[in-house]
Amino acid sequence: MFEWIVASGADLRSILVAVGGSIAGAIVGAIIKGVFDRRLQKRLEKLVDEARSDRKAAIRGREDALRERESALGELYQREAQNREARRELEDLQRAIAAKEITVHSEKTKLDQLLTTLRGNEAGLWTSHKKSLPFTDYNARIDRRKPAIIVVANNKGGVGKTTVTGNLLAYFDRRLRKRVLVIDLDYQGSVSTMLRSEQGAAVQERRSYVNELLSRDSSLGSLWAATRPLGERLARSALAPAFYELAQFEDRLLVEWLLQLGGDDVRYRLARVLLHDAIHEKYDVILIDVPPRMTTGTINALCAATHVLIPAIFNPLAAEPVENFLRTSKALMNELNPRLEFLGVVETMSPRANEGQDVRADGRRVIAEALQRFNPVVPILDTHIPRRTSFAEGIGYLKDGKDGKDARAVFDALGAEIKGRIGL
Repeated sequence: MFEWIVASGADLRSILVAVGGSIAGAIVGAIIKGVFDRRLQKRLEKLVDEARSDRKAAIRGREDALRERESALGELYQREAQNREARRELEDLQRAIAAKEITVHSEKTKLDQLLTTLRGNEAGLWTSHKKSLPFTDYNARIDRRKPAIIVVANNKGGVGKTTVTGNLLAYFDRRLRKRVLVIDLDYQGSVSTMLRSEQGAAVQERRSYVNELLSRDSSLGSLWAATRPLGERLARSALAPAFYELAQFEDRLLVEWLLQLGGDDVRYRLARVLLHDAIHEKYDVILIDVPPRMTTGTINALCAATHVLIPAIFNPLAAEPVENFLRTSKALMNELNPRLEFLGVVETMSPRANEGQDVRADGRRVIAEALQRFNPVVPILDTHIPRRTSFAEGIGYLKDGKDGKDARAVFDALGAEIKGRIGL
């Protein structure tokens, strides 16, 4: 600049003007440059901010995509786990079906065997499985006859079993002052009905308490729970009552026994209770009334009993069931309870001296001939029970007046005959 001034020989004014112009230009240039620099800086800052925002958005997008991918992977893993579980369940189901098919086949085989058994005779039905005795000394417990356990039975109904049972109870209690337990195993509950009025304040709703004695876990506690004390006229005695639900219960027990589902020998459940050592300390005599069929209850009674008494009407029609009952029960008990003793046949509902004697004699002959075919021979007892309405209604032994006197005379005679035979 100075060299130019000197060379050009310019004057001071010109110099100042020139210098001022340069300075002004420089200042203006600097101002313009500063303005442009600030705009550029703002623009750059804006671009940086936009870049940062875009980067953040891109990062968020990637994070969202990652989360979606992780979620999709999680769902995929979950579906795979569900599929694995479904496959396991399917495999378990297939194994269960295979096992069920085996079980069904086994059950079908059992049912086929059951049907075959049911089509056979009753003796075959109740001896279709090996016996499992409730005590190792079972025979010895039967032999000791303490208490005397007497089953009143016949394969024909309407022959006076309940009348005999109720009046023998009164004889043993009132005449001999023995402690007596009556067990009703007939689902119709006839002896329970007969003794209902004798229970007094102890009477409760009609219910088959005797079911407890046939249950899988029957025990002395079951007996105490099942029995009901009788009133002051039979103060030494008790009753295990039955009612209609017993029939369905017996049917179920029979099926379980035939299919071997119970785990124990259903035939000896009552024996498990009545042959317990503590029983003879509680009772002297046990009377069991059973239905005219070989039900589960009847079989239990015979397997627990020491003696059997067979009431029968002496006519040809009623005589045949006596032989049938003896043949069936003896065949069964020769295997199941060989120490069981048959006391004999007692005539019931005998006609008046001037009525039906020919039919009666014919019936007696048929029964006597049938009894001779058994070894040992089953006797016909000397006592007979006449056909009396007063005997059949309630317990004649406990009645007042002539009816009571007549009943006591008959059942004292029958009771004395039985007492001598059982050695009481």
